[in-house]
Amino acid sequence: MREAAVNTDTAGTESGYDLNGGSAGRSGDDPMTGCPGLGPQVGPDEQLIRDYGLMLSASTRLERIVGKEFERHVGITHAMYEVLRRLEGGCTSMSHLAGETILTSGGMTRLIDRMEKAGLVSRYASDTDRRVQKASLTDKGRATLDHANRVHTQTLRRVFAGALDEDQRESLKHILVRLERVGRAELPSLG
Repeated sequence: MREAAVNTDTAGTESGYDLNGGSAGRSGDDPMTGCPGLGPQVGPDEQLIRDYGLMLSASTRLERIVGKEFERHVGITHAMYEVLRRLEGGCTSMSHLAGETILTSGGMTRLIDRMEKAGLVSRYASDTDRRVQKASLTDKGRATLDHANRVHTQTLRRVFAGALDEDQRESLKHILVRLERVGRAELPSLG
């Protein structure tokens, strides 16, 4: 796979932000869209909304890049990869998997159905409660996860680590941990 260099001097201008703190485009353009309009001076509420939108945009783009790499090189979706990682330590219930991902319990069941048909997981009833369905990795699932981890690491080195130096990644990690704590306090389960 060809490594793509990330130009950190211009990478943020596509979304309307100059990574050095200014706004991209002509003076008077909307910093997020580049469209004529609001101009560089906005109030704090608008800036808060734009900052949040920038965070979501960056996250969504990176997730889509990662997802495309999984599909292209491993033949699985990003959601399948997340399930494989969670099953790596042993079996777990469908409800637990759904609570740790963005899928509903019904969505998780459909995903596990596809993964079971692909031979990545096996599903069975709990020994203690037959109503509870559990899943575990198959040998093929473990091999797929190993391959997916290598692809994921290469992708993250290119589009995530390559765009930030070590100090920036450490700062980002502290910020994300703080935001994750706030989010978990408000919404303990994603399901």
